[in-house]
Amino acid sequence: MIIPARPAARRNFRTVELVATIALLVVASPTWAAEHAQHDAHRSFDDPAQYSQSWDDPARDAWQRPAELVTALAIRPGMSVADIGTGTGYLLPHLSRATGASGTVHAVDVSAKMLEWVAQRAAREGLRNVRTVKAQGGATGLPARSVDRAIMINVWHHIEEPAAYARDLARVLRTNGIVFIVEARPGLQEADGPPAHFRLPPERIVAELKSAGLAARLDDFQLDRQYVIRATR
Repeated sequence: MIIPARPAARRNFRTVELVATIALLVVASPTWAAEHAQHDAHRSFDDPAQYSQSWDDPARDAWQRPAELVTALAIRPGMSVADIGTGTGYLLPHLSRATGASGTVHAVDVSAKMLEWVAQRAAREGLRNVRTVKAQGGATGLPARSVDRAIMINVWHHIEEPAAYARDLARVLRTNGIVFIVEARPGLQEADGPPAHFRLPPERIVAELKSAGLAARLDDFQLDRQYVIRATR
């Protein structure tokens, strides 16, 4: 589930996909580059079916707690909600139920292949309120003041210009809108989790969100593997 790439691992978005495109805001050392290459070596973002095996694995629910996460986001029927970096659409069934028939779920991704997959999934699972949105470069691709709630899971560490992206979030959020930024906890290293250099300290993200005029803090709801930041407009 991801967004634009940071400099050290820039990829051609015409041939590859988003959901985890990257390069950190650091000068990459040879060691960092080697570790990054190893982390991404298995990735072929033109194959959503490959990623669905892990991203949509029912076992993920035990630690991701998607239903509780969506509840914490305080979504009400009729709301407009964005799943930014939707990937294979893991969260979409939960978001679709929460918004109801009168609401809209925007499945946002830079990967055309992922969006095709999501559209097929939505049709297959009867998620009639799901709409796909092609992200553009370092922006969501959403209209201004169009979203009541948004969520980004394992996305922020892939963003090339986080301050600019935070400003775009502020642009698309409606008054009293909320966005959850969910990222892997520093200091942990699960076998299937991101490497240490992708585990950003939460205070860094909070500062980037605040620079865009958003009120940001760690949310009361937290996960064992990941922290949850709440930003409001």
